[in-house]
Amino acid sequence: MLCTGGWGSHFNTSDKPHAFYTKEYLLEKGLSKEDFLEFALSENTVDDAVKTKAILSNLKNVKLTIITSDYHLERARLIFNTILEKYPMEFVGAISHLDQEELKNLALHEEMAINSIKENGLHY
Repeated sequence: MLCTGGWGSHFNTSDKPHAFYTKEYLLEKGLSKEDFLEFALSENTVDDAVKTKAILSNLKNVKLTIITSDYHLERARLIFNTILEKYPMEFVGAISHLDQEELKNLALHEEMAINSIKENGLHY
C-alpha cells in the first residue's frame, strides 16, 4: 500500500500529511504496518504520480490499483496513465458523500483541470 498526499490549502491544512490519515484509516480497517511502502508526500495529483513512480522504481511485478474520489477519477486516470504508463493499472472511485453544491463545484474544477491538461499537456 502506498499512500499519497502531503499538505495543501485546498485539501489538508493539518499538522500531519494527508497520507498519514489514509494509513491510519487503513490500519483501523485491519491492514498491518508491514503492508505499507513509504509515503509519497505530494502537493497535487501530478505530484502523486511523479513521487509514486520514484518509489515504485525499485520494485518488481507491480500492478497498481489507484483509489481516489469518484469526482476525481477521470483526471487521476489521465495523469497516472501518462506518468506511470509502463505499469498495469486499474482505477477505483470511492463514492463521495458531499452535498450536491459541493460536488457540482468539484466537478467543475475537475473539468477545467482536465481541459487544461488536454490543451497544455502535463508539466512535471
